[in-house]
Amino acid sequence: MSSFHIPVSALRRQQQRLELLGSNIANINTTGYKSGRMTFVETLGTVTGISKTLFKQGALEFTGNVTDLAIQGKGFFVVRNGEEQLYTRAGAFTIDSNGKLVNGSGFALQGWAGSISSLVGGAVNEASPLGDIIIDNNLVIPAQATENLWLTGNLNAGLESLAEVWSSGSAFKEEAFIEGSAIAPFTVITGTKDQFQITLGGTTEEITL
Repeated sequence: MSSFHIPVSALRRQQQRLELLGSNIANINTTGYKSGRMTFVETLGTVTGISKTLFKQGALEFTGNVTDLAIQGKGFFVVRNGEEQLYTRAGAFTIDSNGKLVNGSGFALQGWAGSISSLVGGAVNEASPLGDIIIDNNLVIPAQATENLWLTGNLNAGLESLAEVWSSGSAFKEEAFIEGSAIAPFTVITGTKDQFQITLGGTTEEITL
């Protein structure tokens, strides 16, 4: 019977290997699942050496859910279960009734607190304690009106002229006549006639034509 020990041992180890492969296949659609690989150690017969989880980068896919996250490279998400901190690569998160980002088990995603100013070129203090990430639906960033607008472009030099441009042998001359009144007196600025001042209600404004 001892002659059957080695082949029976090998068959048992292959059974364990197939069980591990079956687990990998069964969890192919499990978010954040990492496959396993079994190695063997040869003695007088065959024994299982170690079953190792392969932490290699998986493919990043768009899910259509704005709260789904992924880590590219090494690292883990930190989630909280009561007072316990856990680590996971699964980034399928949703917003609960309290506005917290939670995973499928209800564990709250952890992060460092920030402010509106830190979102615009600021820095987050990574030395501060981790806390629950809360999405406040009432939080808005005030809009800022556009103050200046520049529009540039090139005219097509290959198009025909729509009208003939008349030229003059001498420089064009402009004249300006400004009248004031007791209600709205005008004051011409010395040295030019295309700038003037208007005073209304004690406030003086300068206008350039």
